[in-house]
Amino acid sequence: AKTHKSAEIARRQIAAGAVGVCCAKLGEAEALAANGVGDILITSPVVPAQAVRRLAALAGRTRSLAVVVDHPDNLDHIAAAGAALDVLVDVDTGSHRTGVTSPVAAVALA
Repeated sequence: AKTHKSAEIARRQIAAGAVGVCCAKLGEAEALAANGVGDILITSPVVPAQAVRRLAALAGRTRSLAVVVDHPDNLDHIAAAGAALDVLVDVDTGSHRTGVTSPVAAVALA
């Protein structure tokens, strides 16, 4: 859903067999969830405290919510918010925007 940003298309993708859809930002995930999309992965770290609180609230409105993290502090803040969601390690594959930059850092964060 990162490209089309359409709840209707996302629902059709899931109906056709997709296990869920990806969003780049929390706001996109909130909009999709508000329109009946229940399985979402947010592919950018959600870091500010207010956004982490929104993430925790969103987790209660979806069937399956996942987010990426690239720093232990971010993981701690998400855990403290009490969100029931899946967490994946964000790995920098060369874009140098987000993600851990080494296998050692990925294993340590995991």
